[in-house]
Amino acid sequence: MPSGTEHFRIGSITKTFVATAILQLVDEGRINLDAPIGTYLPGVVPNGANITVRQILNHTSGLYDYMKGEGWSTNRWRGDARFATFSPDQLLDAAIGHKPYFAPGADFRYSNTNYIVAGKLIEAVTGHPYSSVIEHRILRPLNLTGTSFPGTEPTVPEPAIHATATLEDGRSVDVTEQNVSLDWAAGEMVSTTRDLQVFFDALLGGELISEESLAQM
Repeated sequence: MPSGTEHFRIGSITKTFVATAILQLVDEGRINLDAPIGTYLPGVVPNGANITVRQILNHTSGLYDYMKGEGWSTNRWRGDARFATFSPDQLLDAAIGHKPYFAPGADFRYSNTNYIVAGKLIEAVTGHPYSSVIEHRILRPLNLTGTSFPGTEPTVPEPAIHATATLEDGRSVDVTEQNVSLDWAAGEMVSTTRDLQVFFDALLGGELISEESLAQM
């Protein structure tokens, strides 16, 4: 087996792919980083007239992190609930039910909710699923054949790196298989170390976004 071809869940590295696609749209003049998110997603984000796209991407929006709710994180054992399917709107509803952490731009707090919004932003601007946009703009041009969006598919393509966890009762369980629609654009992707090296070499080498956008990132 060639080194670096084992598949594994890349979690929040998904956010880098999402941010790259958005900055490509910025380079094309289709998104303005300092425009209110409500310009592109009217009525979707509370106080969207005062939260900018930039604040969504750099976690200064103040939006509550939906993954802080009980049973809402794929990083914790959820039993049979790990196979449940969630829609992006359900994830946003779970966040919107809580008060924001702070006023937009007043502070920094990492929140997965921001990248659910970012995924919906890509879809609103392009008219296509965020995953299709990333496939078209990044995966295919770079020939990242080991990278994918599982959606509701719980398995990881073989060869795969399998993960286990030890429960409170001492049992060891395989946690590799789970429906990661709970992560969506905040962390659903699967990749390989080979593909990630190619992606980051291209990104940091200026092949995917402009020098100005790379500096903003």
